[in-house]
Amino acid sequence: MDARRAEFRWTTVAGSPYYDVRIVTDDGAVVVRERVTGTAWQLPAQVPLRPGAEYFVHVEAYPSATRP
Repeated sequence: MDARRAEFRWTTVAGSPYYDVRIVTDDGAVVVRERVTGTAWQLPAQVPLRPGAEYFVHVEAYPSATRP
């Protein structure tokens, strides 16, 4: 699989107007963070991922539009 074409999908959380998607390295450094209004996100091609490195994907739902 070509990581530059990776697409992530998740289940809708009722009442959540958006989701924060983050790709994080194994030492906790944030590689990319985006706010998404749908339930799918594709890794932008310009994100620099190192071959053989371990990354984690975090998707957080916010059930209220009041969170920044």
